[in-house]
Amino acid sequence: MKKLVLKIAVVCGLLTAPVYVSAASLSDLFSSLDVNSVVSSVASSVTSSSSSSSSDTSSDNTSALVSTLVNTAVSAVTGTSTTSASSFVGTWNYTNPAMELSSDNTLTNIAANLATSSVETKVQEYLTKIGIEEGIFNYVFNSDGTFSNALKSMTLEGSYTYNATDNTITFAYKVKQAITVTSLTANVTLSGSNLSLLFDADKLLEFLNSVSTLSDNSTYQSVMAVIANYDSMKLGFDLTKQ
Repeated sequence: MKKLVLKIAVVCGLLTAPVYVSAASLSDLFSSLDVNSVVSSVASSVTSSSSSSSSDTSSDNTSALVSTLVNTAVSAVTGTSTTSASSFVGTWNYTNPAMELSSDNTLTNIAANLATSSVETKVQEYLTKIGIEEGIFNYVFNSDGTFSNALKSMTLEGSYTYNATDNTITFAYKVKQAITVTSLTANVTLSGSNLSLLFDADKLLEFLNSVSTLSDNSTYQSVMAVIANYDSMKLGFDLTKQ
């Protein structure tokens, strides 16, 4: 029993002690720890101790309770939580373009990292021209699975589906134009009130160029020429919840 108390005390101490580090450092710390092993160890000790003085059902309940408490405490410290479709409901305002450059060629990858700023400038110029800019563009996710995008010259609407396994959102747009791309899938990064959506760059730009009445073809071609240098480029949006 003394060993059990000591283990619980150590875990609680780690989670509650005042440590003067940044939130990011705490998140990295707990990400590097095998939290499941800690939970299993404590829960196992609880079960072993309980078995000598209570029924198996009681032991299971106590073990489950400790597991829940430890995981909840870790989640509170690191800011992690379970993401579901309901996590996106609300209005998310655009702040910046999001981008991920990569190539099968190592030298091209190095160049990509160095050129990111230059590519972002070109992309942002194009996005601004078609009405995707801070204070105007946003995503509004509704609880019924529908969404809308507000651009400078129009509002786009459709339905969305969140895939928890792949951590992606698929947007099915309702558009009047006869266009090739009507569905887009984005990789999702959700952290508190910050949301990042990264799409296949080719498909996203083709879609935006097709639906926007403000599209500048010369700028569009310039951006497409740049991304053609990369085997895989993700492009999207950084958003903040309103």
